[in-house]
Amino acid sequence: MGHDPRGRGGGPSIHQAALDNLRRGSKPVVLFIVAIFGVMTLFIAGGLLVTKSTMPAAPSDPGSATGAGSTPAPSASSSPGAAGVRRAVLVAFLSDAVAKDTTRWFPGASAQTDGLTYTPLTSGDPGTDRPDGLGRVSYHDLPAADARAVLAAVSRRGTVRPDTLGITASTGDSSSWTISFEVSVRGSRARLRGEAEGYTTTSGASVIIRLVYPKDTTASPG
Repeated sequence: MGHDPRGRGGGPSIHQAALDNLRRGSKPVVLFIVAIFGVMTLFIAGGLLVTKSTMPAAPSDPGSATGAGSTPAPSASSSPGAAGVRRAVLVAFLSDAVAKDTTRWFPGASAQTDGLTYTPLTSGDPGTDRPDGLGRVSYHDLPAADARAVLAAVSRRGTVRPDTLGITASTGDSSSWTISFEVSVRGSRARLRGEAEGYTTTSGASVIIRLVYPKDTTASPG
C-alpha cells in the first residue's frame, strides 16, 4: 500500500499543519526584528547629527585657539572710519579756534590733569616756559584771556582753513591716538603741516592734548 501524506478524511497531515503554523508565526517575528533595527538606525543617525552640530570648529592655527595665523577684523580705531572721526574732532577744534570760541574745550571732556601742548606764536603766549619752545596750558581753571591766546596760536591768528584739513597719517586706538595732517592757510599757497594727539573718553567724547606745527613742515602746493 502507498503512503498518503494527507491525514484522515483527506486533510493535511500533522507535519504539514505544523510547518504551516511555523511559517505563519514567523512573519510577525521578522517584522518585529525589522522594526527594532529601524529604530536603532534612526537613534544612531540622530546621535551623530547632534554630536556633529555641537562640536566646536577647529581653529585656523593649531597652536592658538583664536587662530594666530588669521588676520583679525579691523577695529574701529584702526579703520578708515576712525581717521574720519578724528578729523572731524580736529576740524571742530580748529573751527572754534578761528572763532575764538573756548566754551567747548576749556575744560570740555578733559580730565583734571589734562593740558594742551601747542606751538605758540610768541614767547609771551601762555605756558611757554619750556625748553622745547612749545607751550602747555591746563584745560581746567585757565583764564579766558589765556584760552583765547592759545586758540589764536593754534589757528595761526585765525588764518587756518579747517574745512581744507586732510589727514596724512592716523595711528593708535581710543586710549591714545595720533594724527598727522595738512591744512591750508589764508594768504599762502603752501599747506601747513601739523600733528595732533588725543584720546577718547568712555562716553565717546574726544580730548586733544597736543596740537603742534613742527618747524619747516610747510607743504608745497600741489
